[in-house]
Order: sequence, then structure tokens, then C-alpha cells
Amino acid sequence: MTKRKRDEQWADMLPDEVETRQTGTIDGFLSLLAGKAKKVATVEEMNEAAAAGWAGEEVGGGNVYADLDYPDADTMLTKARLVARIAAAIEALQWPPEQSAATLDLTPAELGELLAGRFRQYSVEDLERLASRIDESP
Repeated sequence: MTKRKRDEQWADMLPDEVETRQTGTIDGFLSLLAGKAKKVATVEEMNEAAAAGWAGEEVGGGNVYADLDYPDADTMLTKARLVARIAAAIEALQWPPEQSAATLDLTPAELGELLAGRFRQYSVEDLERLASRIDESP
């Protein structure tokens, strides 16, 4: 299934009054959901949060980690943005996992963990170095 087809499938699930053109950011959407993290959200609340995120509404401080009271929130947000940059570059270059991992001097399993959001053990400098390897690659 292509990304466009997958997006259209999800767009069909939104209420009719919600414009399905993506205008918000991932950070904004996660911040919106973070405001509901103190309790278990109902399906209706999750649908409202998703619709608001697609409509471009932003709730919270713009840093989901700060909204969730992480002590190292700024560092975590920086790391998340670097990992997103790495993932976007790999997708844009259309590299297979083996080539991506080799370029980054990681195993495919390590790259998979990193792209799955398990990046706490990496320093900001480590992630900047990984991002620059992709930027410098032919």
C-alpha cells in the first residue's frame, strides 16, 4: 500500500467537517495527545485529538516531552528531531535497510531500534554524526 493510499484510508475515517489536508506538525499532534496523558483517553477523545491535529490545531508547549514532564525534555526533543531527519533522508534516498545501516555504521537491528524511537542511549552528538553521514553520502 502506498503512503498516499494509506493516508487516504485514514482520512476516510475522519468526520466530514474536518479538512483532511495535513497542516499541523507531528510535534503539535503529539503535544495535543500529551495533554490527555494524565488519564486513559476514550475513543471519542482520541478521535477529537486526531481531528484537531489534522486540522492544524496545536495544544501544549510544542515539546511533548516537556508536556509529559520528562526531566531532559529539550534533549529528548532534539534527539527525536534528529532521528526524524535521519528517517526522512533514508526514505527520500530510497535506501534498503542494509545500505542505510552500513552507511550509518550500525547493524540493521540497531537501525531498526533507532527508527522505532528507541534512541535514549544515543547522545545528541551521536545522532548528529549519524545524520551527517547520510548528508555526506553519495
